[in-house]
Amino acid sequence: MQALLVRHGRSTANAAGIWQGRLDYGLSEEGRDQAHRAGRSLAGILGIQPVHVYSSPLVRAVESARVIAAEVGYPAGQIQCLDDLTERGGGMLEGHTWSGFEARHPGLARRFFELPDEERWEYVGAESTASALERLRRTLGRILEHHAPGETVIVVSHGGLLGSLFVEELGPEVPGKEAQLANGSISRLLLEGHGRRVTGLGDVEHLR
Repeated sequence: MQALLVRHGRSTANAAGIWQGRLDYGLSEEGRDQAHRAGRSLAGILGIQPVHVYSSPLVRAVESARVIAAEVGYPAGQIQCLDDLTERGGGMLEGHTWSGFEARHPGLARRFFELPDEERWEYVGAESTASALERLRRTLGRILEHHAPGETVIVVSHGGLLGSLFVEELGPEVPGKEAQLANGSISRLLLEGHGRRVTGLGDVEHLR
């Protein structure tokens, strides 16, 4: 089964450089345009092929999913929002720009970059990579169980969560981390039995 993984369009917080985590922010005008462009690109990829749409329940993802669903001819009322597709929790970082956090907590900010990747997230009370990956694997497994071989699903989620999967699958040097996985980008994941294979990563050609 093919999963087309879309990072939501740019939110108002993305535009302001605010670390969102699980806080709710809607799409900016640019973000809505990105969602439309992603949807049109997906419509071209899919043609008349049946599709199913899943989304994180956070507003920026749901708004993106509804725009995409309209572009591919999928009823908005049938979009399934799954809690396990929610963005990674950002702990103390949520609601702040990095410069704002650094100004409020200079010692914490310095220590953050001195620690190994997994320890730094624990240090600020953010969700661990292991936890994010476990729930993403779980929800992809549930989606796989609900669809027949050969079907395609669209999954609208977040840069931090999706990036953790790409880094695990392809290694830490791939452009899968949130800062490099653009808003509105499309990635492809092939689900085969109990395995996964990334066949396309962070495509943004439709946004140019």
